[in-house]
Amino acid sequence: MPWQQPKTLTDDEVYALTAYILALNKIIGENDVMNAETLPKVKMPNRDGFISKYPDKY
Repeated sequence: MPWQQPKTLTDDEVYALTAYILALNKIIGENDVMNAETLPKVKMPNRDGFISKYPDKY
């Protein structure tokens, strides 16, 4: 989203931009579809590499 023009991109444009960035980084395939159903299923490379600052809460 352009910082000087918030809310100017449509949902489809945001998903397309997200898919483009993920494909550039070879996290998804170039022809993979990105939408509300598929985005949460993307497995990020460092998904298991985070350490909680408050481990007792989670």
